[in-house]
Amino acid sequence: MRQFKLLLIFVLLINYTMYSQDLSSYRWKNRILLLCDSGEGLEKSKSQLKLFRSYQKELEERDLIILIYDGNTIKDQKFRTVSGASKKEIKFDQEGLYLIGKDGGVKLESGFYTDPIAIFDLIDSMPMRRAEMRRKNNP
Repeated sequence: MRQFKLLLIFVLLINYTMYSQDLSSYRWKNRILLLCDSGEGLEKSKSQLKLFRSYQKELEERDLIILIYDGNTIKDQKFRTVSGASKKEIKFDQEGLYLIGKDGGVKLESGFYTDPIAIFDLIDSMPMRRAEMRRKNNP
């Protein structure tokens, strides 16, 4: 019984640490599409996420993750709070979406309901992404 309790605690801690990271942990690993939405129920973010649902492969190819910022907390696509990401890291006051490159720089500021293809095209035009595609095609 004691071993079972220890195992349960261990599993819970692993799950907690998976989501306790700050945005700087994504730097040089992922591009972030940050949806800033202060509206009730995050309806604009939910609608923008629907536009991306059929593009999972494209998101993965570009190392693009989507996060939602409601003015207080950062959430993942399933609306789970990403703990450890502080409000101090987010300096966006306007609603809309922000594309943050692997280098941490803001590459695009746009309103909601932006076409995913336009975002993918922008990413594909970036020098770092071009290098990634060349490496993939010429192993």
